[in-house]
Amino acid sequence: MIERKRGELALRESDERVKRLYEAETRARQLAETLREASQALSASLNSATVFEPLLDYLARLVPYQSAHIVLYDDSDHLVVRLARGEETWEAAQRLLNQRFELEDSSFILQLLKERRVLHYPDTQAVADTDFFQSHPQIRAWLGIPLLAGEQIIGVCGLEHSSAGFFSAEQIHWAETLTRQAAMAIYKAWLYEQVQQNRE
Repeated sequence: MIERKRGELALRESDERVKRLYEAETRARQLAETLREASQALSASLNSATVFEPLLDYLARLVPYQSAHIVLYDDSDHLVVRLARGEETWEAAQRLLNQRFELEDSSFILQLLKERRVLHYPDTQAVADTDFFQSHPQIRAWLGIPLLAGEQIIGVCGLEHSSAGFFSAEQIHWAETLTRQAAMAIYKAWLYEQVQQNRE
């Protein structure tokens, strides 16, 4: 009787292990496919606007953010919000799309740009050196990823969620991986636009 119960228990544990392995393999295959599709979509355009749109689309598959922003240098002292997702439910005064602001006024973005690495605030209410999160209480978790054109940093991709601690280490890893993968497409689009501007 005891042996039979042990056997049943061992069988259930084995089934659970097989199930977990299958789920992990399925997830890894889905992630790889998403990255492959993203690479093709991102490299298909030489226009930065149409590079950033699919970047946010594919990021949403890997990291289910609630809102997202692409913030680019406008000049050496100013940034501008070029693309926004998820602002529809925000108060009009809180919306950021097309806003231009001084780099010195945004200490957390300035830190990210200087350090050139991912910046993650699991709970924005604990961030004391900026007024931004106090004026945007719907953002409780923030993830910022530098956008590179070659070796030059051109801006930031910010992902946001209303739940503190939302972004997991795995999600941060995949967001960074996909954004780094997009760097070459961003660089080509940026170079193409520089050439077009010079011709004009």
